[in-house]
Amino acid sequence: MKRINPLTGPTEGLAAYLKQYGTTAGWESFRRDDPAAYQELRDQLAAIQHGLCGYCEISLRSESNVDDVQVEHIIPQSESEHNATQALNYANLMASCLGGTARLRFGPEVSIVDPERYLSPQSDNISCGQAKADAHSTGFIDPRILPPFPALFRVNSDGIIEADENACASSGISVCRIKATIILLGLNVARLQRARRNRWRVLTAALNHYRNVPGGAERLARRVFLPDSAGNLQKFFTTNRSRFGARGERILAEPPQAWV
Repeated sequence: MKRINPLTGPTEGLAAYLKQYGTTAGWESFRRDDPAAYQELRDQLAAIQHGLCGYCEISLRSESNVDDVQVEHIIPQSESEHNATQALNYANLMASCLGGTARLRFGPEVSIVDPERYLSPQSDNISCGQAKADAHSTGFIDPRILPPFPALFRVNSDGIIEADENACASSGISVCRIKATIILLGLNVARLQRARRNRWRVLTAALNHYRNVPGGAERLARRVFLPDSAGNLQKFFTTNRSRFGARGERILAEPPQAWV
């Protein structure tokens, strides 16, 4: 997980819906009655997050150009202190992938199967908002409050994501919270572990290719870590960060830190 920025206010469509319905507004009725406003909200959240799931960091659009995105409530709607109006509170929303549940989009029923997004058995490979469901743990780390530096999560070459104990200590954030978040979100299910392991291998091959090219590794790192012309980042940001190490951190620290 990486730090993401929250919305600074409601989208135009959401503001209009709330103005019309006030305290009677509900999430499901909003999605049903104003799909254009819902899509606007979803797209703006995805744009703020540079096209990455706020939990697992997979791209919110597949390589075959299929959406893998939904709006996630950080604090579940089922929490007793949250009424229908709070369910539409822009400050409680982020973009997430479908957590490995989109069989009809990415599973064996389609011509191009995407094992990063769907892997059988589904029950063993659910992640992100689908894994979190209505759980609300005080130990859960909201990605919007993560510090930009240092990275509290790290990925190993085998694709396992874990807490960086030294980074946690310097940030004053408990390692237990990072571990609890990884478990709650299913970030080490086989599907994601394999995808991150493959990503590590791709990056290693690219680094080896550019090793003897003057300036090649630097150009590669900038391409990996900075948003592209559409404002999107490359998938599995924390894997990229762990693989590039100090070179990546130096680029990320450059103002205006456009990756946050």
